[in-house]
Amino acid sequence: MTHGEKVAETCATIISSDNTPPKDIFLGVIPEVNHTTSTQFEGWKHTVQDLCGTYNKSPIGNAAPADPTRIWEKLRGYLSDHAADQKKLSGMLEHFRRDCDRELRGEAAMLSGEYREEWEQVFKEKGKEMIDELGGPELYNTLSLGEQLQFAKRLIHEAQICLGEQVYQRLPPDEKAAIDYWVWSGCAMHKDLNAMKGGVNRMASWWKEHGDGTAP
Repeated sequence: MTHGEKVAETCATIISSDNTPPKDIFLGVIPEVNHTTSTQFEGWKHTVQDLCGTYNKSPIGNAAPADPTRIWEKLRGYLSDHAADQKKLSGMLEHFRRDCDRELRGEAAMLSGEYREEWEQVFKEKGKEMIDELGGPELYNTLSLGEQLQFAKRLIHEAQICLGEQVYQRLPPDEKAAIDYWVWSGCAMHKDLNAMKGGVNRMASWWKEHGDGTAP
């Protein structure tokens, strides 16, 4: 939304479980530098990260911390208006949620030990790919210790997604459909409002032509 010349994003979510009715949860109003799709997308990720960080500082969160990746994996849809940027944002959120799902599947497969050969192969191939993108082993060796640590984290992240995709592809079609289920719905408020305005204008024009001069 835009108030004056200031842009802000109002965030909310619906949480459901097997034992309780769905709940509408207000996630706050976030100031934005602009209203582009990429800014909104990064804003959503920051919101979830910030909420998890706040929760994890509590006694309960300290004992059982919340993982943003696991929260994103549970997302199954996005409700917005019909604007093109919102439809694009829904696609970005869906793709990001899918990556989170594959990352968690890859992590579980890696830790299980049942996919050791696949993991070693994926890790090797992804490592070579990322080293080549960086410019080769010589440039990698010039990185600082902190930069190499970040590189290793990104490598594990990407390799887990790749392994998770392999695990996913072995599932039956009905399980795949359930895993990737996603719904985007655009609010029809503005379309209904425009239709109402159009109807009022047409009736007003008719009354001016056919009425007796009094208000209908």
